[in-house]
Amino acid sequence: NPKTGQIYAMATSDPYDPNEPAAISDEKTAAELAGLDEDSNDYKQKQLDAWSLQWKNKAVSEIYNPGSVFKVITGASALEEKTITLNDIFGCGTQIQVEDTTFHCWSFTDHGSQDFAQAMLNSCNPVFIQIGMKLGSEKFCQYYNAFGFNELTGIDLPAESNSISMPLSNMGPVQLASSSFGQTNKVTPIQMITAYSAAINGGYLVTPQVVNSITDENGNIVKKMDTVVRRQVISEDTSATMREILEGVVEGQPGSNCYIKGYRIGGKSGTSQKMDEDSTGQTYVSSYCAFAPADDPEIVMLVMVDHPTGEKFYGSQVAAPICVNVLSDVLPYVGIFPEYDESELADLQVSVPSVQYYTVEEAKKTLEDLGLEVKVKGEGDTVVKQTPVAAKIEHGGSVVLYTEANAKEETVTVPELKGLTKEQARATLDMYGLNLTAEGSGYEEEGAVAQSDQSVGAGQSVPMGTAVSVTFAVTSVGSQ
Repeated sequence: NPKTGQIYAMATSDPYDPNEPAAISDEKTAAELAGLDEDSNDYKQKQLDAWSLQWKNKAVSEIYNPGSVFKVITGASALEEKTITLNDIFGCGTQIQVEDTTFHCWSFTDHGSQDFAQAMLNSCNPVFIQIGMKLGSEKFCQYYNAFGFNELTGIDLPAESNSISMPLSNMGPVQLASSSFGQTNKVTPIQMITAYSAAINGGYLVTPQVVNSITDENGNIVKKMDTVVRRQVISEDTSATMREILEGVVEGQPGSNCYIKGYRIGGKSGTSQKMDEDSTGQTYVSSYCAFAPADDPEIVMLVMVDHPTGEKFYGSQVAAPICVNVLSDVLPYVGIFPEYDESELADLQVSVPSVQYYTVEEAKKTLEDLGLEVKVKGEGDTVVKQTPVAAKIEHGGSVVLYTEANAKEETVTVPELKGLTKEQARATLDMYGLNLTAEGSGYEEEGAVAQSDQSVGAGQSVPMGTAVSVTFAVTSVGSQ
């Protein structure tokens, strides 16, 4: 909770079994140990290293370069100090020269002229270097300290680590440039989410707490943990501005952010290079920090993916989808429910309930109340079979009801959908009497097209009404 610091959930993966903490959870390491002499120094050292790794709570003990998530801190500091305004215009150029060092934007395409909100949406490195320069080394370090990055958060868990940071005495123009967009300094995830919370909760740095209260054996609360406000870092006005800008990041590029239809969410992705481990710059830490509701945050969530492998490695690609999946379940669980406007409602995906054994009239009312079209096959009074069932389909999709036990299902041939937009795929399937289940974080974004992995292949014969799952994605990455 960004206002109180209460930790609702914390997880590190891959986990180990607490019932057998000495068992090595990593299969590769376990196999290597099995091939060593248990009395050898190599075995003992490898075992100690494995235990240290699997027992570590990365949320409080691991330090990492936060990458572009840190731009929230740089931006909030500059706005608070009034070294920039919302109307200032910055250039990208895909790179910027600082003394003898050339810094590149993550994008190979020039973002062009941008104001602060657009630069945050584009996650433009050259712009945030310029913002850092306007802020200056002294003020940058002042706010870095104020946001809590050079001190322990005080969380009620053991083994909390502190950051490794560039001191003011060594903060030259190149170090300031790198620090401004989240490289150089290494912080813990708990420090990052605590500072991020201060940027969006009105400006207050609060102490994170796992224990909310202590009860006796009868369930009586014997101690309640009060919120500990350490200091106010930025003004409530600056914080309100940051909430609005970060909501614009999510709304501006839904496919590469934590966009959940019906919710107001703010967020920022990050992708940093682990240069101290891999000088080629090909080893990454990817992250995403999201909060909701954007206008009055009650939940903030940080996902950090250490060393993602595969073709996708940006925080927008590997961390944002985790935020979407978790918050989609968590928000209604804590009583924060979606609110849809008319256009969203018309484009909503609906979970089709089972209406088997309902009377036809009851079944039609149940489905039509959900915004679904109903096709009845047969002359019976009771539904004996339906297609689809237990599937998510587009609002306005169709459900076929059969009312006679020996009725033969009508079948149709599935068309090829690859390369079609969501609207085109939906219209195509509708012509065939089929339904669309749109998947992928990018299906709402302009330019997203169907990929090759539709759930039912083209040319296959399926019952009319079948839901065909299709993953939609844009061909280029929207942000880091």
